[in-house]
Amino acid sequence: MAEITRLLRNASKSKRGMKRLEGLVENIDETPKKITNANTYNKSTEKSLFLQEDSASTQMIWGSSFSGKTYLLVENLNKLKNVKEGKPRYIVIMTESPNSAPLKKLDPSLNVIILDRYVPDVARFFVNMNKATNNKFRVLLILDDVITNIGNGQFNKMFLTYRNNNISSTILLQYPKLVKPSVRHSVHKIIITQL
Repeated sequence: MAEITRLLRNASKSKRGMKRLEGLVENIDETPKKITNANTYNKSTEKSLFLQEDSASTQMIWGSSFSGKTYLLVENLNKLKNVKEGKPRYIVIMTESPNSAPLKKLDPSLNVIILDRYVPDVARFFVNMNKATNNKFRVLLILDDVITNIGNGQFNKMFLTYRNNNISSTILLQYPKLVKPSVRHSVHKIIITQL
């Protein structure tokens, strides 16, 4: 887990780094050995927005500034800390506010990877990893008030098709009209915080 976390953080800064990260997919037989203490889930224990029974899903958390979107996110992620059974889970938060107060309350045992911006290639990496492993890894990608590049094809795929690769996607935003109607209409859950 630490190796993939380090590589994701470094790779997100350059195209060369992403190429190096893609090399992990080619050597996917070695990847599970590097993944230790991965977070797991059990649908019968904790109730969290991010626990899925059989398939990945998509969520939108919508609310005005300071309405508690990120606090709600952190509260639900922290509910995962004692979950013992299930598939390994990677949680990646892409945000332009990586040092915000709510994110500092994330339980460190969750090994959440926090990137300081939206990096479309991270989603592509996990798609390729799961294609190579027959969707072995449950992944949760979260975009927290990231408004740049959300109209690109990779973003649309996160919400329209990546759930077929065992990748759940969540977006926290203030203005839902920034997202294309096709994406807004395809999310499984819409949570509205205080407006």
